[in-house]
Amino acid sequence: SVDHPEQFPLAAASSHKATSELVVTGTVNPDVSRSVPVVSLATGRVTAIHARLGDTVKEGQVLLTIRSDDVAGGFSDYRKAVRDEGLARTQLIRAQDLHEHGAMSQSDLQIAEDTEDKAKIDVETKEEHIRLLGNDPGKPNGVVDILAPVAGVITDQQVTNAAGVQGLASTPFTISDLSTVWIVCDVYENDLATVHIGDAAEIRLNAYPGRVFKGQVSNIGTILDPQLRTA
Repeated sequence: SVDHPEQFPLAAASSHKATSELVVTGTVNPDVSRSVPVVSLATGRVTAIHARLGDTVKEGQVLLTIRSDDVAGGFSDYRKAVRDEGLARTQLIRAQDLHEHGAMSQSDLQIAEDTEDKAKIDVETKEEHIRLLGNDPGKPNGVVDILAPVAGVITDQQVTNAAGVQGLASTPFTISDLSTVWIVCDVYENDLATVHIGDAAEIRLNAYPGRVFKGQVSNIGTILDPQLRTA
């Protein structure tokens, strides 16, 4: 019994089935399986940076240029190997001619052939070393360009102008494919029983409050955070 009951319209109560819902906060992270570090086999000093954090790059795009003594030394070793191979080839031709005229033994000819074969191996090895450093053996240059191994977005930058690059010990850039990302959420331990692999998830981002993105539970961590007691 209330005053002015006409101000309170009545509605018929009905039942309907509803699925349980768990609301948690999370952070957007690149998929680690889709993140590729950019490394340089050459050690040296950065002379130019052609990309920066947040840029979208293509595979094979030049990211930075390094002045490296490793590359200069590699070209020096390669040119020396080419000259040694030329001398070994000349000596082999001379040995074959002398052997045909009976002025050289078969053993000496075989030694000359072995020297020529080893010289060719040295040339191939030095040439491949230059290619691994990122340069063309036919174009001697002490500067090497570091190229993007994959296409994606630069999500980490650890290099500046005139900085040093320590070969495999440093990672100037990290390129990530952001077409698929992780939404890492903390779920309280008491709620873990209601979370299953393959469950559908709706993601609402602060940057896009009016849009709902569809996701799926693809992984549940096996280690609990000792501070938050979450998973």
